[in-house]
Amino acid sequence: MKLENQVPVSLLSDIDAAVIVSSPENGTIYRMNERAEDIWGKLPETATVREIYGLKPVDYEWYESSKISPYTFEFRTVILRGLETEVVMDSSFCENRDGDLVRVDTLCPVGCQDYNLCHYKYEHVSVNQTWKYPDGGSKDDMINLIMKAALFIYAADRCFIFEVDPDINCVMDVYSQSRTGFDDLIAQERVTDTNGISNMLKAWENSRTIKQCSYSKQNQSEILRTQLYNTLDVWNYLIVPFPYRSGIRCFIGVDNYKRFDGCESVLRNLSILAAGEMLTQRLLGMTECARQLGSTLSHTPENQIYIHMLGGLTVSTSLGIQQDESFLSTLCGTFFIYLLSNRRRIVPVHELAEILWPDQLIDNPYNMIKNVAFRTKKMFEGICSLPIIVAGGGTYSINKELKIWVDTEEFEILCQKAANTGLPLEKRIEICRDAVELYKGSALPNFETELWLSAKINYYRVLYNELIRIYISLLKTKGDLNTILRIVALASEIEELDNSILMLLLEALIEKKYYRYAKNHFDKIKKQLSQEEEKIFWKMWQHQV
Repeated sequence: MKLENQVPVSLLSDIDAAVIVSSPENGTIYRMNERAEDIWGKLPETATVREIYGLKPVDYEWYESSKISPYTFEFRTVILRGLETEVVMDSSFCENRDGDLVRVDTLCPVGCQDYNLCHYKYEHVSVNQTWKYPDGGSKDDMINLIMKAALFIYAADRCFIFEVDPDINCVMDVYSQSRTGFDDLIAQERVTDTNGISNMLKAWENSRTIKQCSYSKQNQSEILRTQLYNTLDVWNYLIVPFPYRSGIRCFIGVDNYKRFDGCESVLRNLSILAAGEMLTQRLLGMTECARQLGSTLSHTPENQIYIHMLGGLTVSTSLGIQQDESFLSTLCGTFFIYLLSNRRRIVPVHELAEILWPDQLIDNPYNMIKNVAFRTKKMFEGICSLPIIVAGGGTYSINKELKIWVDTEEFEILCQKAANTGLPLEKRIEICRDAVELYKGSALPNFETELWLSAKINYYRVLYNELIRIYISLLKTKGDLNTILRIVALASEIEELDNSILMLLLEALIEKKYYRYAKNHFDKIKKQLSQEEEKIFWKMWQHQV
């Protein structure tokens, strides 16, 4: 192997960190720089990285598995034999001129405050690193690749993208990626809300970089204090806004970066790429919503929202449709349904926390609710020009400027009218027909496990059974047996019917002298009838036959 052509001697000698070049196949060491020799001394030609690193089993398992693909890089914190301090291991793969792979490990002491000395091998590896464009996969693959590039270039612990949302007054991470071996606890420590929503928006509008140090030791959680960086007093972070013309109020940032201090140009270029990807995603989402738009909604007023709960949750406007499967999580759906059910008032955060996490005691639910609210609000951006969810002063509510129609409320009104004996027969039959067509199935079938919803769901089931009973009675008065049979057949497919309805059907069949159908239907439902209901049937049977 012509390693001199692949890894310049000047690069190896100038780096303050230890550098070892080895075989990715068997770990044989090809070359070390002076810093590495100071630590391990002269090694025999047969020496391997496994012999000198002294990695723990779990760390060596990572070390071996990382050679699977030459397209990846990782950062790892380990304790090396003979080295008393923790280090960050930056492992990368390079090809020599013959096309063979070599592995270049750079080990930088944790707590190294001179970022220029902690330069690693970027000038060389960045040229040879192959960034494989993701084929297929999830829609977020390219954004994750962009963040991975930021991690690699800045040797950072974490790369993140957050969005500023002035409507619900929050700053929320929408993407986050950490290096191997680093828990994402730093995300909980960095609270960008403290900068103020208005200040963050001004930074975005003016394309201003935010560069700060934070997280002093006394404010760190115990886990962070002992996890990786017990020699550091602070973490640094660099945050760059997305281009203003993109219209996306986002920032991309890196936490605890260890090289290129003050160099924001690379991160700014990556922000342009990420903005393009996110803008494409949102345009595709809007296109998909528009594709689902039904022709019946073409004349829907701009701020009118139709919400169907019977048979499944569907939210539709003049711009598009969102259905059950579109909701990012059950939490988002529950959050939206609860606000909708209480839309004539403002709901406080603690009340929402009790609904979303009924089995947990949460002292400070603000950030948890904020996360759910943000994700829920994003779901509706493609189908509504106004925000559906608004916030203020630790409360959330449905936007009062929207006109909202809910099928369960309309269904309840129709059921009340159908029960009005003062209306003409034909009018009541027409109302029953409209109500039956509106009931597509049990309310919110994907949310039946929510305890606070169970009574409401059962209430609509009771209403439906009572509606069918009234409808059959009215049709029986009119002598319309065919419609009765059709209604009962359709109703039994979408809901469990009360025995009283089944008895009405048997009575109608016997009265119309459909004895064979009546007897067959009786034999089919006999097991679910009570003894008293059986006696009633046989009494009707003997009286008519």
